[in-house]
Amino acid sequence: MLTALTIALLLRIVTPDHQRVIDEGKLLYRLEAAGWRATDRMIVNQGARRDSVGGYVAFADGENLRVITYSRYDSSKVMSVFVMNREFDEGSMLVDNITRKAQPREQALIDLRIRALRDVAFDTTHFFKHYRNTHFNLIPIIDDTSRRVYVMTTIEQGVVMPIGNDYLLRYSPALQLVERKKLHQSFIPIDLLHQDTLSTDPDLTWHKHADTGDPLPTATDICALLLYTKNAAWHKHGIITSQWYMLFDRTSNTFDFLPRGDVEHK
Repeated sequence: MLTALTIALLLRIVTPDHQRVIDEGKLLYRLEAAGWRATDRMIVNQGARRDSVGGYVAFADGENLRVITYSRYDSSKVMSVFVMNREFDEGSMLVDNITRKAQPREQALIDLRIRALRDVAFDTTHFFKHYRNTHFNLIPIIDDTSRRVYVMTTIEQGVVMPIGNDYLLRYSPALQLVERKKLHQSFIPIDLLHQDTLSTDPDLTWHKHADTGDPLPTATDICALLLYTKNAAWHKHGIITSQWYMLFDRTSNTFDFLPRGDVEHK
């Protein structure tokens, strides 16, 4: 039986592969959280001007996070820049609403996001699933290793943590789609307001990956846990993969990995 006590008695393991997933997930979290904060500021302060916004991209800039909005009518035009620190301290955000031409790094992210939006919108193979009262958030990333876009599902109603129905798209430098991957095989909204009183451990929620899937949790799992669980009614969430059990503790924001066989045979 999977309980927090059972897991606490087992040896934790964090391999380089685990750390790579955690680091990618934390990057996604910072970019998405920065985008949310910039959007909130734009809604409050920019009025009708926001109707001209075509979208935004976020990226790390030294010790800060930078979010730029670009024009709906000219994607080479930056409309606003939001700069904040990585801790999202209140009062740390700086805003520049002077319209200007996008810089090369900014334009590359804008072009990547627009290309991915088109690939999702005009897909004729039914690869991307669409659920009622949800929409996709696209997070483009360009670094020394690749050009990639994470597609995450956001729920428009209810207080839940959306897990699944997420995708990873990889692109060539010429913005040709070279790989697309489903990160989960289903969509799992997890209640944030209530504990499962029928569970042997009401303070623990969990979800399971397909046994034929990737043996590691996904970066989008890490991102969702950091984004949504700060005020959850429960404190721990477990992820079961074909080889590992990962335990997230929202109190300490820690991720522990345990061999699945050890958990199941305890």
